[in-house]
Amino acid sequence: MRTICILAAIISTLFTSLFAQDVVINGYASLAKNSKVYAFEVIDEITNQRSLLTQTIGNDEGNFSLKIPVKKTKSIIICTGNGRTRMWVDPAQKYTLTFLQPDTTITQNGFVQFWESRIECESNVATNALIGVINIQIANFISNNAYDYLLLKSNTNKAFVQRIRNKNPQSDLAKFGESKDSSIKARSNFYESLSNFETTIKSDLKLVLEQNSFIENYLFCKLSQLKLLTSVTDSYEDMSTRIDLSNPAFCEWVEIFASNYLQPNLNRTEKQTFDSLLQVSMHPEEIINFLNQENKYNLQLDELVFLAALREKYYANEWSSALISRLNQNVIRDSKFESSKILGKNLAQELSEKSQTEISDFTLIDDQGEKWVFGEQCNRNMYLYFFRSSKSSQRDLALLNQLSSKYKNDFHIIAIGMQNSYEEYEKAIKALKLPNIITLYGGNDYRLIEGLGIQSVPYAIQTNSKKKISFNYTPLPSEGIQVKWDEILRKSKK
Repeated sequence: MRTICILAAIISTLFTSLFAQDVVINGYASLAKNSKVYAFEVIDEITNQRSLLTQTIGNDEGNFSLKIPVKKTKSIIICTGNGRTRMWVDPAQKYTLTFLQPDTTITQNGFVQFWESRIECESNVATNALIGVINIQIANFISNNAYDYLLLKSNTNKAFVQRIRNKNPQSDLAKFGESKDSSIKARSNFYESLSNFETTIKSDLKLVLEQNSFIENYLFCKLSQLKLLTSVTDSYEDMSTRIDLSNPAFCEWVEIFASNYLQPNLNRTEKQTFDSLLQVSMHPEEIINFLNQENKYNLQLDELVFLAALREKYYANEWSSALISRLNQNVIRDSKFESSKILGKNLAQELSEKSQTEISDFTLIDDQGEKWVFGEQCNRNMYLYFFRSSKSSQRDLALLNQLSSKYKNDFHIIAIGMQNSYEEYEKAIKALKLPNIITLYGGNDYRLIEGLGIQSVPYAIQTNSKKKISFNYTPLPSEGIQVKWDEILRKSKK
């Protein structure tokens, strides 16, 4: 009988890890009133490509409920309107989530803002609180060791110290950034402080770390990020056993390690060999092997570092997008590891989104409450103007209304209200009186905002009759869009 009970317990444990268990989130957000609420999973924490898990609609008060199947502890992003927040969920738990206010501790210039939130778990599973504690402790440690931290960080990233030198050549960091003696001293001081900090935080969280493998792994990766600055060699070896693209601390480590990965210190002959490999090699392991001639490496980990380094080269505009794309595709084709294939495919998707040239179809509601489908209406040049009830929007709309009679045969001029509710939208357009413009309710829909890349409001997008985006930046009416329209018309008559 005892054997049967033990077997039953083992089977139960296996089933729990193999099969998803529902997480229930009961939430409130002022932005969610009669608006869609989305729950996304971040597929990898380097490209931040996301997958929609589920969605619902908030009620008149802004309350909503989500049910999500979860196999293991994971981070999810809850989005509604132009707000989003992040939380950690564990299988079979029930949470109460409250959007509090836009986070004032971070700089937010975009239309979509990150919100502070309160997260409560019915069974008191404290994953969210523990992640917060670790992050605060790490931030305090960096603050208490700020000078040594910045000096060492500048030495691991040449671009960092160059920016400092350009802005303030007399800065201590600019002067000491290339000083070997100062770096050795800073590394010694930082390593000693870090060792003491690691002992303290592990002691404080001893019971948690013994019982919660996710928290243990998260803390390990956070500390390993700091160890990279001290050239502690066992950080790499240990990290090869911790590969997890859903762990933001692991992915941050990869990005730090990748910062100079494709900018090695080479002599002239080695540099020629390296440049040749980049151009002709069809197999990424050849490049990885060349970069690690004096070091042991773990191919799975180094492929992730290689991909993260390619991504950095893209955003630094140091390599051509064609070269980066080809090297990335080689990894996707050759790799034996699922993690590399996932990151490679997500990187390819990210790069294609950055060079988006066509609008995906979307459906809105017009001022009569009828559906309006972009693809069905896009039979000529389209000018989409997104507005709220601001003075600048009112001036733009008045100008658009005047321009409409001149350009109505060549352009569809569409004004899309981004108010929080349909009632607010109706009130706004009634006061504006826009008989010459088609007005639609874009509303409080996060996926529309993100899908169209709306960075701020007012905002505009110009397309041709085949949904192709006409300009890298579309001017607002007050910025002279009519000049662009006249240019399009002159070209069409040639």
